[in-house]
Amino acid sequence: MDSTLSLSLGTQMEKLSTGDSIVLLEAKLKQQLKPWQIENGKVAFINYLYELFDRRNAKIGLTNTYTGLWQQLEKLCEIEPDLPKLVQLHYILNSHAKGKL
Repeated sequence: MDSTLSLSLGTQMEKLSTGDSIVLLEAKLKQQLKPWQIENGKVAFINYLYELFDRRNAKIGLTNTYTGLWQQLEKLCEIEPDLPKLVQLHYILNSHAKGKL
């Protein structure tokens, strides 16, 4: 695995150590954001995954596509099935808090 990818994903996983559950994070998300902000956050997150997994330089057939990005994240997070969703929710909440969305 690329060291940059490991470092970036590791940073995201450290942020999850707050012990928040998916249910709690989804409730926070719905309470703090409007539906369109949540959808914009999902788009921003998939774009983040595109950059994280360096899709510009991917194998032929995956270059310049978004196909399989979520599955690629799930594969990296096999130890905890809820981790991809938790990372996504944290990303959306943090991006909104920082004014990126």
